[in-house]
Amino acid sequence: MEKRTEFLVPAEAVSVVVMPALFEVKSGSFELDNILLKPADANLLLARQKEREIQAEKSRVPLEEPNQAKWPPAIRAEGNRIVTVDGGKEVWLQGLNVPSLEWSLRGEQVFKSVVVAIEEWKGNVIRLPIKDDYWFGKDLEDGGKAYRAVVDQIITLASNRGAYVVLDLHRYRAPRKEFLDFWKDAAERYKNHPA
Repeated sequence: MEKRTEFLVPAEAVSVVVMPALFEVKSGSFELDNILLKPADANLLLARQKEREIQAEKSRVPLEEPNQAKWPPAIRAEGNRIVTVDGGKEVWLQGLNVPSLEWSLRGEQVFKSVVVAIEEWKGNVIRLPIKDDYWFGKDLEDGGKAYRAVVDQIITLASNRGAYVVLDLHRYRAPRKEFLDFWKDAAERYKNHPA
């Protein structure tokens, strides 16, 4: 059997990993031979880029100004419950993860995802994985300013809809001392923000 697959490789990629797999196989052999990687047709690349630009424009959410009247109340932990700071009313958080800021400086439709998660799926919390190297602008000309602005806008989108954001420093294994700089900076930035 001969298979042909075309896919785009991001311009910044330095390698391509091919991971063929078989599912629910009872017996037989699986051999790979004559794998060939070659540039795709330039017209195909241009058409797909145009299609991505159109999709990005359709999914763009306009920037919002903070509207504190709509923000949720500040919360805190009390034993194994989450309660409002004022009044101690229990808050039940249900939401979802909005990934991509851990691998992308601008995320992949993160603004639209936050709005849909809250307005259509009725979530009241967003888990937002982020990357500290982007936060501090490691190897970036702006020192991470644009990345932090994206995180700020996500927090504004969520809080303007009465929802919370849980920042997830997306690093594997146990926390290490080197992560303190990020948590201190993020805590200072959002210390007076109830969401």
